[in-house]
Order: sequence, then C-alpha cells, then structure tokens
Amino acid sequence: MAQNKAPVYGIDKEIQARLAAKIDPLKMEQARLWIELITEEKVPEFMSGLKSGVVLCKLINKIKPKAVKKINTMSAPFKERENIEKYLKACKKLGMKETDLFTTMDLYESKNIVSVIDNIYALGARARTIETFTGPHLGVKHSIENKREWSEEQLRANWGTKMTLGSYGIMDEGPKNSLDKIVKDPTKVNNTEGKDIQEGLDKDIQARLAAKIDHVKMEQARVWIEIITGEELPEFMSGLKSGVVLCKLINQIQPQTVKKINKMSTPFKERENIEQYLKGCRKLGVKEVDLFVTRDLYECKNTVAVIDNIFSIGAIASTFESFKGPHLGVKHSIEQKKEWSEQQLRSNWGTKQTLGSYGITESGGQKRMGKIIKDPQRFKEAQCGGSKN
Repeated sequence: MAQNKAPVYGIDKEIQARLAAKIDPLKMEQARLWIELITEEKVPEFMSGLKSGVVLCKLINKIKPKAVKKINTMSAPFKERENIEKYLKACKKLGMKETDLFTTMDLYESKNIVSVIDNIYALGARARTIETFTGPHLGVKHSIENKREWSEEQLRANWGTKMTLGSYGIMDEGPKNSLDKIVKDPTKVNNTEGKDIQEGLDKDIQARLAAKIDHVKMEQARVWIEIITGEELPEFMSGLKSGVVLCKLINQIQPQTVKKINKMSTPFKERENIEQYLKGCRKLGVKEVDLFVTRDLYECKNTVAVIDNIFSIGAIASTFESFKGPHLGVKHSIEQKKEWSEQQLRSNWGTKQTLGSYGITESGGQKRMGKIIKDPQRFKEAQCGGSKN
C-alpha cells in the first residue's frame, strides 16, 4: 500500500522554520551567479536548478577536470541522487572537510538550503588553492598553515603588537604588555576608522535609504559590471566611486561615448568621470528619472539610485545591436508609431478586438466602436468570423 508523505509539523516544522530564517538571500544569489559563470548553465532558481546534480558535477569538473568521470543525464530520482553523491565524493577528494558538505537529502528534498549554500562557498574557497583554476572566484581563499617561530626575546618585547579590538576599542602599541592601552573614546575610534557620525534628520534619511537597498539587485549589478568591463569590483559603491569603471562600462555598450577617462586619483577628476558617465547615459537615451547625482555615488548618499541606474543602462543596452551582452534587466521598449489613413479611420478598418470579459466589438460602419456583443453564443460566432442577426 502506497504511503503519502507525512506533513511537516511539531519539532520538525520548527527546525525547518529555524533553518529557513538562517538563509542569506544575498549569499544564495552570489553562489547562483558564480555557478552560472563557471558552468555556463542557466540556474534560474538555486535549489531546483541544482537538484539533478548535473550542474554540480559540471561545476566541480570545471574546477578540477574529470573529478566526476560520468554524469547521469537521465531524469530519474535514482540517477539524480547518484549525481549528487558523485559531486560530494569529488568534494572530499579536493580536500574539503566533512563539516563543509551536505547530505543528498539536504539538496534533493530541500531539507537544508543553508548547508548547500555554505558548501558552494567552501568549494569556492578550495578552488582558489588549485593553480589550474583561474576563476572567477567566490568566497575567501582557503587558509594554508603557516607556522611561525618567535624567539623568547621577541615575545618579551611584545614585538610588532598593534591590533584592533573590534567594537571594544583600538590598542595603542605598548612596549611590553600585549593589552597595554585600550582606546575607548568614541571620537578617537571614529577618527581612526575615518567615519563621520551622522545624527538627526540626515541619519534618519540614511537609515531609510539603507533599508530600501535590494542586496540581490546590487550583487547582480556588480557581477554584470565585472563581466562587461573585465574589472574587479570587490564592493559595489566604493568600486564605482572613481567613475573609471562606469566610463569603461558605457564605452563597452557604445564605444567612444566617454572619449577620455581620468585616471588621476583626485576628488575633482573622479567626480568629473562620474559626470561624463551621466552625460553618456543621457546620450544613450536614459531618462532623467533613471539618473543619479554625482554626490549620490561619490559620498554614498543614495545607493538605491545608483543600483536603479545600472539596471536602466542594462535595459537600454539591450536595444543596441552592436552590444551582444550579457544583458541585465528588462529590454527597454521602443516606440512604434502607426499611421492610419482617414479612410481607415472612417471605416473603422480592422476593428475587431477583444474587450476582456465584456465581449468583442463588431465592425460598425463609421463608428469607432460600433456594437458590443455580450451574448456568449454571438461572442463565439464573432470570434470565428461568423455573423448572426
């Protein structure tokens, strides 16, 4: 007798809820994009796209050729689970720890999404240690043991002791004590970090703008810019601040849009680059509402406006035949004007159109919308081109 799958409730349901709460959508999106770039396979949705194990096997074969010798392409549960198991075995061969692996059920039955995401990041870190793999990279490079020996004299003198203590303060260098003098004065800490304290209304505005930031969109924009320009962009806003990458981006979409890019690292020249990019956007047809002001980027005043602008330029780019992609966002609509002759307008030429659930119109002599049919039978006949009085 066949048994139905038991519903999730009680402790199991609580566990699932806690796991779901731990999912980092930004990390998941970064992992998904990385997999697409490496494998050149479309992964529209993270878990369902990896479920068959085919993409995972292709991924690890890109990092270490022939890590999985045979990939099952048959769409059968047994074969798909076998692919996942082959991938996990290959991960172990690369030297990944058991704690960085997931179980087949975690992926195949979507039991633990966090575990799968963490595994992809761990694989990305391991991939950095393989010389034959040239990237793109994901995550932090896997640490390699580097033992150091200190002499008793160096330890006594507290040689080279200068470190930060997180939110507790900053340590001034002291000749002998490892925790000699902790600076807890907020002004000194902030000055050391180079950050200004924003208070009052301005702080409230910044907080509201920050709350609107779509981190997944920002990551998509960052990765797209990297692919188009070939430039490393570790962080979105700081990476675009000089305006150099933005000018290179728009020149890739439409060559010679910005004729001269300033390479000098001075505020004036960097702001000038941003202004040249914005002028280039206007030339390409980006609307004023889709632009940001120089200060939005240079002083990090409005991250949302910068992200939206990148998506707008991505949409415009898709209308240029010379630009082959990859594309970002929805293709920009192109206005198509239609001219009707006076005779066509008078005779209501070609007027047979649907009116949703209300009915369709019959051609009615000189009237634009002659006669609306709401009778179901006549509606059907009119659609078939028949007529009934």
